[in-house]
Amino acid sequence: MKSAIGRIGLAPFLLGGFISGISFLNLSPPHEKALQERTLTIGYSSRAFSKGIVNEARVAIDGLANALSARTSARFAKASTAIFDDMSTLRNALLRKELDIVGLVTLGFIEIADSIPMVPFFIATQADRPYFELAIIVRVQDSVQDLKGLRGKKLAVDTAINELIGTLWLDVLLLETALPERSSFFSELINSEKAGQSVLKVFFGQADACLTTQRAFETMTELNPQVGKKLRVLRKSPLLLAGVVCVRDDMSAEDRTAILDTLGNLQNEPEGGQLLMIMQIDRLLPFKPEYLQTTSDLLKKYKGLRAARENGGQRTRRSP
Repeated sequence: MKSAIGRIGLAPFLLGGFISGISFLNLSPPHEKALQERTLTIGYSSRAFSKGIVNEARVAIDGLANALSARTSARFAKASTAIFDDMSTLRNALLRKELDIVGLVTLGFIEIADSIPMVPFFIATQADRPYFELAIIVRVQDSVQDLKGLRGKKLAVDTAINELIGTLWLDVLLLETALPERSSFFSELINSEKAGQSVLKVFFGQADACLTTQRAFETMTELNPQVGKKLRVLRKSPLLLAGVVCVRDDMSAEDRTAILDTLGNLQNEPEGGQLLMIMQIDRLLPFKPEYLQTTSDLLKKYKGLRAARENGGQRTRRSP
């Protein structure tokens, strides 16, 4: 069960930034000594992953980086990683061009895309799909018909799915139905770091509902058919993009082409295949602007609903 559950996380999409950096070490050997002495720096936001996933991935990446940098044909002598706890610090590092490659949650990328010297280059996939779906799962026996039926209930949240986009979608659902904010609407919010763990909390009665991914729910149902009989999907999100991997905008065309070619075959390489398995993704795909549309639309919808609620509250307070 452990290996199957390990395949269903979504937060590791953002670890594609690591993969792109490490794979870059495996390009054709340069003739200049300066190239051989370069360090490739990869950054990512700590908010993109649960702590356990980050630590496991970093160990795997460090091991792969050491193995590849030991090869005399390596284009870079080594790779280093940088963890950022907030978007402001990460953005400043990008502006100073301290990072060559960065993995961003999609919402973070949309927020700073117009102000950073980086270009989107990759997205990561699960089941060869660029998107994922969120779902709110409830017990069949509880006969909950809509979100209002969860008022005062316990909600388990899979933080492995990328907390930012998960809670954004939940906030949109609450706002568009004129319900209170999640902190006051639910009696308790229970975080679950492992993918699919929140589904089991609902199954065993430790929570009344959970916020997870559709794939996580389907995988848990495959592992235990009783899950599918006792639980059901209450609401499902639009197709969303988990994260974007960007490269420095002044990186040479030759380097970019080499990176893309290398990453296209990453799953066929022994080291690359092992890393992809740990990252819980299938492969990386070239970025296309249209991949951002549904996530961007969700963010715009949230901002509009939020502004409308705040304006309505201000009018209420001003009324005699």
